[in-house]
Amino acid sequence: MSRLVLWMNMSCGPTLAVHNGMRHERGNFMSILWHRLHPHALGRAWLLLAAVLLALALTACGTPPQTPPAASAPVAAAAPPDAKVATPWAYLGRRDYETQNPGLGYSERFQSGLGWIDVYVYDMRRSDWLTGTADTGFAAHFDTTVNEVRHFARQGVYAQLQVGETRDLKLAGQDFRMVSFQYQRDGKSMASVTYLTASRGRLVKYRMSLFAPLQVPIEVSAREFIETDFARRIGSRLA
Repeated sequence: MSRLVLWMNMSCGPTLAVHNGMRHERGNFMSILWHRLHPHALGRAWLLLAAVLLALALTACGTPPQTPPAASAPVAAAAPPDAKVATPWAYLGRRDYETQNPGLGYSERFQSGLGWIDVYVYDMRRSDWLTGTADTGFAAHFDTTVNEVRHFARQGVYAQLQVGETRDLKLAGQDFRMVSFQYQRDGKSMASVTYLTASRGRLVKYRMSLFAPLQVPIEVSAREFIETDFARRIGSRLA
């Protein structure tokens, strides 16, 4: 009786070897199947077995190789608290409000390709603000600065305003309170942070506004600027 051996060659084409006594034939599966397994040569059982083997061989060839899933892109880690961005800020000038509006002090603006920073030094007609955030009137005044931004949004100056949570933190050895904003102005998306503290009986407020999407972490950039600028202002007695 003939003995059949079926295997796959490198091109995934079914190859059949037929051992019949001392004879050994190897060649194309379909050719040998037709000549060696013709109905006149073998019975129904052999034909059924050949059909099953052929179906298995074709199924194996028709199954595409499984490609492992591509690795997902790594997520950028958040900037650590001591990260550096070293943004060059150019001083644009100073505006005085005290003459026409006593208590509002003055402001200075700094600018770069990322956006701008406004620094306000004022006293609200008081000269005894407790240092940092400890004054009993500090919280109410901070809420006023946040409500000013909401007022501009209602007036249409800002669109799609989002106000972040309020946090207390220490910068340059000083206690600050900060809040973040996101909004659109003149069709441009902006991210902004406000930091407020009191020193030498006066209030000092930093407002940084950067174009979105951000090129640098806004809080890291703000921290770097404040730690340098605040020390200078304290040294000059906030003049």
